[in-house]
Amino acid sequence: MNVSECESCGGKIVFSPSNKALKCVNCGNIYPIEYNKTEVKHPIENIVADTSKWSEQNRSYKCENCGAQITLNKYDIAGKCQYCNTSGLTPLKDLPGLKPEIIIPFKIDKEQAINEFKTRILKRNFLPTDFRKSIPKTDIGATYISSFTFELNVYAKYRGTICESRTVRRNGRMETITTRRPFSGVVNRFFDNILIEASDKLEQSDIKAILPYNFNESYDYQDEFVKGYSVGYYNQTVENAEQSAKKEAYFQIESMIRSQYSSIESLTIDPTYSNIKYNYALLPVYFVKFDYKNKPYVNLINGQTGKLGGKVPRSSAQIFAMVLFIILVIGLPILFILFSNL
Repeated sequence: MNVSECESCGGKIVFSPSNKALKCVNCGNIYPIEYNKTEVKHPIENIVADTSKWSEQNRSYKCENCGAQITLNKYDIAGKCQYCNTSGLTPLKDLPGLKPEIIIPFKIDKEQAINEFKTRILKRNFLPTDFRKSIPKTDIGATYISSFTFELNVYAKYRGTICESRTVRRNGRMETITTRRPFSGVVNRFFDNILIEASDKLEQSDIKAILPYNFNESYDYQDEFVKGYSVGYYNQTVENAEQSAKKEAYFQIESMIRSQYSSIESLTIDPTYSNIKYNYALLPVYFVKFDYKNKPYVNLINGQTGKLGGKVPRSSAQIFAMVLFIILVIGLPILFILFSNL
């Protein structure tokens, strides 16, 4: 249903997360959306060319402050840049691009996101006391961020050395004995939906902080899902994103191997990647911005789950007290052992 304005009152139509449908902002009329799900990934050898002319169907802008590229549904009105909160957006008439193939719609609305932010941020450690008592005024914006999702298989041979130490008492003194032994093995693992953030305004670590997304709730892209929202445009190539996906798979394999062996001294992994496929996905994110003591902070909220990520103010006094406590807890027993052997 391609509705541009309410049939009853002529009001603006936006996607409503709570209704999973289009909703008139004036009279509340609901317009159902037909949900389709195919989620086809393309072999990396057959990269789709930038010929879909998505920019002809929608309108793209560049933020005059931070340079972020924002795309709006053709029925929406350009507002603030969700990356830096600036109002100045310059039209980009010739922005080429792939059309999004799948989308995970917003599942929590803005009011729920604000409540999630307040609840979750107070669970962070080392918050300054005045911040905890009174959270600063926040500005929140909703954006679909562009990501490439990959599936691939990794066959990896690995080898390394384990270094094990044990302490024994000899002739009334404590001695450390160190032994080394080689280890090796093979990992054959399939990875699905590795997410690679596709803009230059967010780091991959920003997205990892609010993962996971449930792709069982993803659907074929339709304009109706982004009505009332902006879309952060991608500006890295599929080829570059592929390299990032391989690195992410490598790191996960390395972490898995290290979890199986203790005291690894050296580790070499020789991976082979195959059956690499990708698609272009839009993911729901709330940007929450606030200032504390004249310093700006930006947090991200997963628009599907409410998970919070981002930096928050920290109390240096609380951190110092914790470090001092740890030193005392660890240091005192060591000193006791040393003196007992004198």
